[in-house]
Amino acid sequence: MWEPSVCTKDCPDTCGLLAKVENGIITRVKGDPDHPFTQGFICKKAGFFPGHVHNENRIITPIRRTGPSTDIESAVDSDFIIIWGNNSLTTNVHAWPFYKKAMKKGARLVVIDPYRTRTAKEADIHLMAMPGTDAALALGMMQILIEEDLIDLDYLAQPHPGRQGSQPAHQSAAHGPGKYLRLPLQPGGGGT
Repeated sequence: MWEPSVCTKDCPDTCGLLAKVENGIITRVKGDPDHPFTQGFICKKAGFFPGHVHNENRIITPIRRTGPSTDIESAVDSDFIIIWGNNSLTTNVHAWPFYKKAMKKGARLVVIDPYRTRTAKEADIHLMAMPGTDAALALGMMQILIEEDLIDLDYLAQPHPGRQGSQPAHQSAAHGPGKYLRLPLQPGGGGT
């Protein structure tokens, strides 16, 4: 008997699954064709679920997600998309059609990754940040946003959950990215 389920991996796709259950044991998993987002397609990792679910070393204590979730469908209306440290074509395959729709509408795709991944090859621009330089790059980007008056300073001056200390993040950007950031600019594959 096939039972509806969802993928338990922590990626934004939340794939719809159908699990074949025999005598209370999952024996096979396939994509749910009626799921509106994943439409029957699942990544390779989901096929291994029967072995994971019934593994004697499986964690069985519930864990609650406390971080934000992603509304990837809003990417279709974007005009500029940054994928930072994520090889979406391999690890977040269901997001890719939304990025492609946005690109067909004129959105530019920038991938920030130290490796030339499949996703980086499809980007308009691939920034190959050195490993460990993400914070410097973020500070550099913040500095440019401040210098070009592209941020809402009043909003940033307000208290926000998760911010430690009294210094607003935009003031930290004044220190700049420093000498540790080298960004070889690589042309992508033109979004094909």
